[in-house]
Amino acid sequence: MEYAIEINNVTKKFGDVTAVDNLSVKLPKGTICGFVGPNGAGKTTTIKMLMGLIKPTSGELFVNGVKVKSGLERKLHVGYLPDVPGFYDWMTAEQYLHFCGKLLQMDKEDIRKRTAELLERFGLSGVKTKIKGYSRGMKQRLGIAQALIGDPSVVLLDEPASALDPIGRKAIFDLILSLKGKVTVLFSTHIIADVERVCDTVLIMDKGVLKVNTEINELTAKQVEHIINMSVKGEDESINTLVSTLENKEYIKSVGRNQNGIIQIVALDDMLAGREIPALINEHSLALMNYNVQTRRLESIFLEVVSHE
Repeated sequence: MEYAIEINNVTKKFGDVTAVDNLSVKLPKGTICGFVGPNGAGKTTTIKMLMGLIKPTSGELFVNGVKVKSGLERKLHVGYLPDVPGFYDWMTAEQYLHFCGKLLQMDKEDIRKRTAELLERFGLSGVKTKIKGYSRGMKQRLGIAQALIGDPSVVLLDEPASALDPIGRKAIFDLILSLKGKVTVLFSTHIIADVERVCDTVLIMDKGVLKVNTEINELTAKQVEHIINMSVKGEDESINTLVSTLENKEYIKSVGRNQNGIIQIVALDDMLAGREIPALINEHSLALMNYNVQTRRLESIFLEVVSHE
């Protein structure tokens, strides 16, 4: 398998602080990967090392099979959006993208065509307003456009939708999703819903340590749980017996009853639970009044694997 990004036993220390601790990751070409973790997890440091902006203390990083060194070489074909992108406010979007293309030593005709394509794709075509008059969402779209101006095979985005409203976030991740299979995208975020929506793979990092590195579907399949909240009507003794019976079922992880009499169940198999629980309620001469199921999502898994000691 060909890998777009390879990180081999990389550690980065700032004085006595270990920002990244023995990190190893391999991302196949065409992958969209969400890099998740709380603030200070080491996400930005890792992305900057992949860009050659800072050196690892130990270990090696490769992009498209080429070892990353300080001062990223153009042949690596990498697009980059920093967490706080800077712009020349007196330029228009078209002027800015032309400028970025020249920095990459692109052919003039290629710059013209690529700029027109990206402005159209990112909803900035025909906008003559100077960048200083742009909203945060417009600047983020322009920032991603500049990351793509050189037609890179790998794109690194550091918090690409930070501080945007829900509509702005959706627009940004619609754009990222459109790159699936064509470009390898690694983006950092602390918003789990972003990862669930567009990613093939997720990396979860905490305090410099990689906790999870797997495909989204595999992660949720392995750790999926279903939260069932139900209420039943009948004799209290019968309800307690029902709870005891449920505790001994293999497909149920836990069961309890709160102050309001709601029975709360964590089930590993919602289909089996949905078939058996109503039958058990009937066997105990009880009436089912309410039954609600919620699937445990990636956010719950994230909170479980990330320590907050």
